[in-house]
Amino acid sequence: MENDYFYDFSNDLPLNTVAVSPDLYERALNLDLHGEESGRKIHNQLLFGDFVTKEYPSYISFPVGFHQIDGKVLREALGMLRIHSILISDNLLEILTDNQITGWRSYPVLVYDKKGNEIRGYNGFTVTGRGGEMRFLIDKKELSRVESTKQYIQWDKSQWDGSDFFWVKPMFLLATKKVRDVFKREKIKYLRLTPFSEYATIV
Repeated sequence: MENDYFYDFSNDLPLNTVAVSPDLYERALNLDLHGEESGRKIHNQLLFGDFVTKEYPSYISFPVGFHQIDGKVLREALGMLRIHSILISDNLLEILTDNQITGWRSYPVLVYDKKGNEIRGYNGFTVTGRGGEMRFLIDKKELSRVESTKQYIQWDKSQWDGSDFFWVKPMFLLATKKVRDVFKREKIKYLRLTPFSEYATIV
């Protein structure tokens, strides 16, 4: 399968987009809490779950509380402090479902603006697809050819479960061309899908 079949997934939300933060994360900061169940790592825990079981940590209860920290405009996705972590609108959830995009699930949320009013119509977004592990090849001697402008990555694609959204260790969030095509057709803006081949070659 060619490199341009895979896309790096991130958000490119304008600064005026409503940004939210999990209440548990803010609590951890305010009380100076640390550890796996403190809430400090809740962004990745919600985005990916456990790598093997795909389950959320037991300390997280649902619906997950969020509150607005910045921005004014509501869009198809609301950003968080971590680049990949987002909440998705009911409309985007429907688009993903209707187009049978795989490798994700939603979770219930309660979102409040700065005045304490509830912001309705959003859902958590968790990536359940898995792709094993990628390894950067730093030593150019390992390569059959040399292009100094590109990173080289070793990845056994047989580790990929075939999902449209999937997590590859250490921290790649990838999507397939199917996702790109659906987002383009539905005019989904500000969720960036960058061809993996633009900055890395899989060997």
